[in-house]
Amino acid sequence: MYSITDIEKAGQLNDDLFVSTVFGDIMRRAVANDSKDPISEHEKDFFSEGLLTSIEKVGKLEDYSCCANYKFKKTYLIYYADLSGESEYYALKRGRGEVRLSKGEIKRDLQFLSGVAQEWLSIVNITNHSEELLQYIAKETRDTLKLLEKSKPNPIFNKRMKKYNINRMNIILRSKYFYCMALLIFEKYANGDFVSRLNNNDIEFNKYSLVHILSRHYSQTTSKNFDKSYHIEDFNPECLNLQLKDIIERIDKSGLYANESIENINFQFKGITYAIWIHKKTKGVAGKGNVEYYRIETFYPIEDAEEKRKLYTNYELKNIDSDLQIFVHK
Repeated sequence: MYSITDIEKAGQLNDDLFVSTVFGDIMRRAVANDSKDPISEHEKDFFSEGLLTSIEKVGKLEDYSCCANYKFKKTYLIYYADLSGESEYYALKRGRGEVRLSKGEIKRDLQFLSGVAQEWLSIVNITNHSEELLQYIAKETRDTLKLLEKSKPNPIFNKRMKKYNINRMNIILRSKYFYCMALLIFEKYANGDFVSRLNNNDIEFNKYSLVHILSRHYSQTTSKNFDKSYHIEDFNPECLNLQLKDIIERIDKSGLYANESIENINFQFKGITYAIWIHKKTKGVAGKGNVEYYRIETFYPIEDAEEKRKLYTNYELKNIDSDLQIFVHK
């Protein structure tokens, strides 16, 4: 298995021999499909991109099972803003740049996404996954679908029913996309990149944290929970663990938060007010039994006017640096 550094190096260098060696080795393993020699998510993406750009006829994405997630992600990102098929859709084509997709291509792609949604729904409906990440994302997806079910219209209202079905498919596909994203994130970073320190306490950003934040507070375009607050470009979900770690440790280093509870951190970053909620949890650790730890539960921009009013009534805003300010009790 190649390290992420090797994969990134292969993607950045003009060393054809090195790129060809990495690509060829991953292709050999993809053909063998040996569970004892698994292909990482980063390797899968590198290999898939190579298939699309290779001048040699070595197959299509559909020929290799390891390319399934990449094909889904690539297709989903074309249609996620409107799954109705009624908009204009564009995709990058080799040698042609960005081109408008034909009605036939749109129909084919949406049929593919519909098939992915059906397959993924059967997975998220399972309630006892052994994989921790999948267990969290499945539970979050089922809960979101239950909320949508409450607004299901009478089938005689065709337009409303069509909109409902599109919303439902959106939720399912978004869940699948977030799962694929999370696989890459937890594969990329070391354990220490998910732990922050504040007031002499370790705070973990784990699989639950990421799933909860992605599902409830990201991608307003595809989410139908419009009562939620959504994030903006200042916080990239693909490196959110590092960004929150940096924020929390800058707060800790300032000393301004020394006498405050770590379970609710309110701060301003680049002029926008945010909240981080942290709870004490228990987990089993080999050789230690059950141990307590702090886990980031959620993180979001505070947009509710009443919540902001209470914050400014009970707290004062203290400056840490030009970008970051922290709320502390008056």
